[in-house]
Amino acid sequence: MKMNSYNKPITITIHTKKNKTENKERISQALKNVIDMEYSIENDRIIGNTDNYKDLETIYDRIRDKQIIPVVRRLFRNNSKNNKTRVYINKQAAFVNNIVFCDRADESPLGPIVVTIKTNNVEEFIDWISPRHTK
Repeated sequence: MKMNSYNKPITITIHTKKNKTENKERISQALKNVIDMEYSIENDRIIGNTDNYKDLETIYDRIRDKQIIPVVRRLFRNNSKNNKTRVYINKQAAFVNNIVFCDRADESPLGPIVVTIKTNNVEEFIDWISPRHTK
């Protein structure tokens, strides 16, 4: 599926907590399965940043393939404030290359992967990544 362009300034941050029992290479792989980029370790967090909307292609495609646009739209809307929004993704599912969205952070037993979007117009971003249903 061809991804539509998003021509507004955007900052994407993805991070997760590394628990003592977890392997950092496995966590990095889970993160790369969501957004393929370089990650750094800051204390007990693994984090990545980008300003390229094309890095969201995996998420964009998966929500269409799984036909969960309304669910993702609700999650982005419920988690938006000012010029930011975020979604939680199950870390264990991401490791096996599956993107499973969570309503709350505590729905991912080892802690979620958090994808935060900062842009001038959050509503416009939400309409782009998860458009309103049309008949």
